[in-house]
Amino acid sequence: MRGDPGLEVVEHVRAAFDPGPEWSVQGPRGFTWWPAAFAQRVESDVARRVDGVDQWRVQAELELLQGVEGRGEHFARMAAWNALRPGLSSLRWNGDARTVSLCATVYARTGDHERAARDLATAALLQLADAARDGAALATDLGGELAVSAPPSGEVREQPDALIEGWRQVAEAGAKPSPFTSMRLQAAAALNGAPWLRVNVDGGGLHAELPCTLPGGPAPGSAPGAGVAVLHLLHTQPHPQLGAGLLAALALPPDAEPVRERIVGTAALLNEAEAREFTPMDGTGAWCFHPQAGLAFVSFVPALLDEPSRLERLAHAMAARATWSRAFLARIARMREGPPAQA
Repeated sequence: MRGDPGLEVVEHVRAAFDPGPEWSVQGPRGFTWWPAAFAQRVESDVARRVDGVDQWRVQAELELLQGVEGRGEHFARMAAWNALRPGLSSLRWNGDARTVSLCATVYARTGDHERAARDLATAALLQLADAARDGAALATDLGGELAVSAPPSGEVREQPDALIEGWRQVAEAGAKPSPFTSMRLQAAAALNGAPWLRVNVDGGGLHAELPCTLPGGPAPGSAPGAGVAVLHLLHTQPHPQLGAGLLAALALPPDAEPVRERIVGTAALLNEAEAREFTPMDGTGAWCFHPQAGLAFVSFVPALLDEPSRLERLAHAMAARATWSRAFLARIARMREGPPAQA
């Protein structure tokens, strides 16, 4: 394990959750455990080199529903759930298996695995609460059924693990004033090498424009709203369950998905792509549809996860996400157009 930050992140989560041999199965690069009548998997990929740096993708995924067809009304309900319950995971549809899961991803690097481990452990903990609270209602809304699962013994767990209520530890930290103050946002706005084109901080939070254009398209900011995504970091809006923290929202330009009726399906596609592709940017949040912002990525950073470089890291991740998502959607648009007509 030494020298493999991905496995170190997995081990941190396993040790924190302490699932016990009766309700867990160890794999070569992760483990699966049964905190209730559902399974949660925590697993690391092998390293990939990006810009000369080795990185490990580590995911926590809880399979919640099965038998979900993935029609337009289902995507709309998932997009609404992701918008109304911002957090550290996405509610995503897996088209191959017709399942719906809660998924969070972090990327670990040498010397940075402890931060990645804290983020993933917190995301995995909150998945348990979301599954217990909303699983049955989501099954009804999405026309599927709960993905009841059991360990190799075949015994479905009837008495949930105490960690189902572990979200309360996160809420306790959120009962205090938010550590993401206006002063810290002002300092973040003045960062050297910041990714934004323009930025301002007001009483609500930080608001910035990030480059988000297609190759050959208009220069970012050459006209109002042209080639830019809008980032909001809002520190005055507490989470209904978790209390104080930081709400982050990245809104893509309208032409990233010009067909409004297709936005909820596109949000589902982006959530699945972030879970599958090596991006590499932490996938701690979800793509959704917001009536005012349109196609957007939302995340809520609980106060418990505050650390000195949090705002800088989040800003650069959102800038990378704006660039990645625009290129990804351009590929999808070409696929939708189909091959050129033959003469």
